[in-house]
Amino acid sequence: MVKPHPSLTLVLDVDERVASEETRLEIKRCWAHVGSTVVRKHAATSDAIVNTAQFLVKMGTTKYLRSADAGADEMWNEVVEQWLYNMFHKVGNNMKIFNRRQREENLTELYFDTLDVDMEDGTCVVSIRLDSQSDIPPETSKVISTVRKALNEGILGDGKVRVALPSSASWETQVEQGREAATQREAQKLAEEQAARIAEEEAALAAAQAAEENFAPAPDLVEPDEQELDEERIRAELEARFALPEADFAVDYARWDVTYPDGSIREFDSATWSFLD
Repeated sequence: MVKPHPSLTLVLDVDERVASEETRLEIKRCWAHVGSTVVRKHAATSDAIVNTAQFLVKMGTTKYLRSADAGADEMWNEVVEQWLYNMFHKVGNNMKIFNRRQREENLTELYFDTLDVDMEDGTCVVSIRLDSQSDIPPETSKVISTVRKALNEGILGDGKVRVALPSSASWETQVEQGREAATQREAQKLAEEQAARIAEEEAALAAAQAAEENFAPAPDLVEPDEQELDEERIRAELEARFALPEADFAVDYARWDVTYPDGSIREFDSATWSFLD
């Protein structure tokens, strides 16, 4: 018997300052292959532009969250987790490709801060922080499986619940650590470039001296093969054009903010399987 599969409605909620009609049409055109896509716009609430995305996971009346429901575990393990993996890969990759094309066409780029995965009509909503390139690792599907485990163990309560990955405190720490790591990488890159220039200058000087001593032309004065240089240049240009950008840092989703129906929030550490307060 063929098992039912989820259908996706992707909702992209975009700041009105970057939600021109041209951009909205371009989104619909470029995202048509991902699934049913809805583009909304919201009023600016701060100086920073904030865009959010939402997965509406639809499976009709099929239950897959609560283990107490007949067939739910089988449906999750055999269908839903893999489907989430595939959708995270597809959507994350499309985020980067869309922005790469926007840059090439001198059009507005769109970066999204969070992705809300809405399951069983809001029974459980997992809000996931995206990285600096609006990407989400496909393996995050396993983190959502861990959220489901906590739900079924009663940690998340009996009613509707919202889980934010990572927690706000963890996110702030990761952003700060990411900035420090980026500063260190930039300093290391500059040092390596300077060392490479010095090595190149020393090698050129040594080659010129050797050529003079041996009455032979220095290697750097020999005309290179023009066709070979053109091929290398074209290859480098193609690699640079089609390479997808890397995130500033990989997001750690181990700690969560769990918001209960009464509005209370507790921070949960999935590594120790305990609350931090």
